[in-house]
Amino acid sequence: MPAVPTDKQAGKTPMPVRVGDFTFAQLDYVADMIARSSFFPKIKNKADAFALVMLCHADGRHPLSAVREFHFYLGEPTLKAEAALARFFDRGGEMRVDHCDITGFKGEFKSKGIPTWIPVEFGPKDAELAGLLGKDNYKHYAPDMYWARGVTRGIRRSDPGAMLGYRTTEEADDIHWQREQGIIIDAEEIPAALPDTGGKRVSFKDGLKGKAVEPAPASTTPEPEPTTTPEPPTTPPASGPTVEPEVPQTQEPEWMTRELPESMTHDEFGTAAAEILKAKGWGRAKLSVAATRVFGNEFKTLNQLEGADRVAVIAELRKMAKGG
Repeated sequence: MPAVPTDKQAGKTPMPVRVGDFTFAQLDYVADMIARSSFFPKIKNKADAFALVMLCHADGRHPLSAVREFHFYLGEPTLKAEAALARFFDRGGEMRVDHCDITGFKGEFKSKGIPTWIPVEFGPKDAELAGLLGKDNYKHYAPDMYWARGVTRGIRRSDPGAMLGYRTTEEADDIHWQREQGIIIDAEEIPAALPDTGGKRVSFKDGLKGKAVEPAPASTTPEPEPTTTPEPPTTPPASGPTVEPEVPQTQEPEWMTRELPESMTHDEFGTAAAEILKAKGWGRAKLSVAATRVFGNEFKTLNQLEGADRVAVIAELRKMAKGG
């Protein structure tokens, strides 16, 4: 069998081994091959492949590590939690795990830049506050999700450079789910929902349908000089029993005392929930928290609630508003 010629013998420039030895043309060639390959179906074109290759090259990593470490999630390049942890270890980071189970993740992290152990936790309470307990992954694979989010939190706190500018795939998936549920609103979406105010100040007391507030005109009238009023003479109290002043009773708001029906339509549910959330200054995540407290792991999304279930969630939301 004839010997296979080497790149040098064939008149080709050999591909470098060290990351810093790659030329721009060679990186472009690698990106072209990745885009053409059927191994990576989520990379749709050469431009996406080249962007990933350059990201890894900028981080001092081999170009082909791009397709191994990065995952495209809704068009966004993300790192899996284990890839982020591998980067953390490559940079000299250390991790100690106390436990990771259904009760949550607890561990400690330190790096060369921050050589002190930093305690990190992520558990059901964190997921509840973020409105994530209704998500299928947190119902069926809770320890894995606590691990992924806990590790990501630890890396960011102890070595920010390990994930600078990147989200993990698990974070991106959670954020996408929160957007679908209306738990979070992107900052760039808010200006489009606001009316044209002509440069005037806007009041957000009515939510995103803010009304322009006219600036108060500057007063040209001089302020009057303060006058002193003589105090009236004190008279001795009349003899007889002392009458205690009446303490005014605090009246509960109407939405708290209104009798709940046996069933609610979608619109009635939305109106009742918005009334309580606005009065307490809460975000929509509290609604998911209330539903999770009522239905536990059976709760999935607010859109799947039906008549009597909606009433139960509103009742729980009232309870939370009272401090229960």
